[in-house]
Amino acid sequence: MSSLEVNALGWGAMVAVVVALFAIDLLVSGRRPHAIEFREALGWSVFYIAVVIAFGVAFGAVAGWDYGAEYFAGYVVEKSLSVDNLFVFVVIMTTLAVPREHQQRRTSSSRRTRSRCSDCAPSSSSCPGCSTVWCTCRPAWR
Repeated sequence: MSSLEVNALGWGAMVAVVVALFAIDLLVSGRRPHAIEFREALGWSVFYIAVVIAFGVAFGAVAGWDYGAEYFAGYVVEKSLSVDNLFVFVVIMTTLAVPREHQQRRTSSSRRTRSRCSDCAPSSSSCPGCSTVWCTCRPAWR
């Protein structure tokens, strides 16, 4: 099998598609916090699997079907390995008692949860030399 060469236009197109998919996901699904129902989860899953299949077919047609088969094999392996992440998210959300309507926001954003309580006791003594401040309050959603 020969080496696969990807030009700058190919990389640029891929990066543009990935950024567009992230934007669509964050703007459409993150508009309002709500509990994700089965039908909505199924719709998003079908959409992203269709994107994967379309990319794989286009990639196989352009680069050759040997590379296309490797892409699909890698996708199946990564998809099967990511199933354990669902278990981890369920354990975390259950342990922290995050309400269903806030779970989507907590897993899809990098924003920190702010505590809203008056008995917060900040302490920076946990890490000498660090500027990290720890707060021993309960989260705002409780």
